[in-house]
Amino acid sequence: MINKLRESMAAALVSKKALKLEKEAAYSLADTLDSEPTRGILFRSAATLAMDCRDWREAEKLVNQGLAGNPNEELADELRNLYEDINLARHLAVGEIELASSEIQMSLSGNQVGLGFISSEEFIGRFKKFELLAYRTIERKLGKQFRKSGRVSKSIKMIFQPYLSVPRVASFAVTIRVGKSKSVQLDIFKGNEIQSIIDDIIKNIMLINDGKIKELKESINDKDYYQNFVSLTKAIAPDGNRIRQVGFTIRRDGKETNLGLVRQSSDFNFFIESKSLEVEQLEIEGLLRMADATKNIILIIEHGTKEQFSLEVPVGLNDIVKEYW
Repeated sequence: MINKLRESMAAALVSKKALKLEKEAAYSLADTLDSEPTRGILFRSAATLAMDCRDWREAEKLVNQGLAGNPNEELADELRNLYEDINLARHLAVGEIELASSEIQMSLSGNQVGLGFISSEEFIGRFKKFELLAYRTIERKLGKQFRKSGRVSKSIKMIFQPYLSVPRVASFAVTIRVGKSKSVQLDIFKGNEIQSIIDDIIKNIMLINDGKIKELKESINDKDYYQNFVSLTKAIAPDGNRIRQVGFTIRRDGKETNLGLVRQSSDFNFFIESKSLEVEQLEIEGLLRMADATKNIILIIEHGTKEQFSLEVPVGLNDIVKEYW
């Protein structure tokens, strides 16, 4: 542990020294606008080092300096993408908060997020879907057959009992602390149930974020659980406007692991399996009039035309439509 701490401190010192040198090189060309692409590349490199040093403000300044020159379109796009990465990293950082292994930070940013405020619909819906992900993960790891109807058992709820901290400003960030009954101990989780659950969820969301369908199916090798996990993650994902970023942060072995879920909800269709190779995509917005959990059928009345649509929900109808009923 001491050796790891020393290595971490040494790496931080090296990064800071490299940042100082890279900044000096970049600013030496700050007023030489015809020295592209060298000028832009140096500011991009310096901004990346500042981000590695967790100096978000300095990283933002360096990106802006790079864009203030005359970089070509490709380099300008790289600088813009780097700015978004810096912004996401800043939202994911937990600052002075010390996360325990049974805690996870969830942060959201976008047009529906203010200084410590957020649209209740945007936050509560995503928090409830994360809670459902946890319950389904426990059931899957216990080897239970996929529950197509009915409520989560009390014994499962005793394992995963979430509590929320006071929200933090900038992006809307809260710490989810998970407790469990002392009487519950399951050998399958090897005495660390909560950390195992959180780690499994984060791993699988990362696979979705990276578009790794094969690896996700290997991790969740039951078709129903797979479809359900993708559907719930889609409900958590950003829409690109109201909520632009959804981030998760955990701490393991003294180090933070940050996950920025940047795949938008509209980009999940290729994860959803269909009985037919020819799938027509249809977007319907209207009133949920009926939900039949025995047949996995819902009835929607479209707002404008008042036309009725009967749709089959592949699996986990309760998980998907309960909040709208």
